[in-house]
Amino acid sequence: MITYKVRASQFERVKLHEAIEKSLKTGLMRAGALVRLAARGSIKPAPKRQKARNLKGRHKSRPRQIVSRPGQPPRMHTSGNRNLKLILFAWDDRSKSVVVGPMLFKTTSGVKVTEVLEHGGRTVIRDKRRKRSVRIAARPFMRPALASEAPKFPNLFANSVK
Repeated sequence: MITYKVRASQFERVKLHEAIEKSLKTGLMRAGALVRLAARGSIKPAPKRQKARNLKGRHKSRPRQIVSRPGQPPRMHTSGNRNLKLILFAWDDRSKSVVVGPMLFKTTSGVKVTEVLEHGGRTVIRDKRRKRSVRIAARPFMRPALASEAPKFPNLFANSVK
């Protein structure tokens, strides 16, 4: 929280308050942009799958999907507009704060994909033939991004009110 003390006789209160609000918004938007960039940078594309080999009359061996380890940021398995790198930040006028986070994806089971990845939990996976419930270990990417960028925040507000 940023606090300030002003003597009423020295400054015009309205102009000072507007300058402080403007510098607060600018600093928080810069902080949101830093967290967004750090989170996007932590999500790496998954390595390409190896092609299945034909084993002369036997069934083809199915390649395993390469996923991240629990505790590490998730891997990106899709390209285009709908992937985990779609992380946005926005200014919330009502609370005077910045919100940073990934877009929510619609799922038929009602599970929020990004929430399960960040905190871990249970979800339903549908194969071609059946549904099954699986537990997914946490693969945080937003909390580490905030923790890595937080030491830079005080410098964003230094000498910001002019």
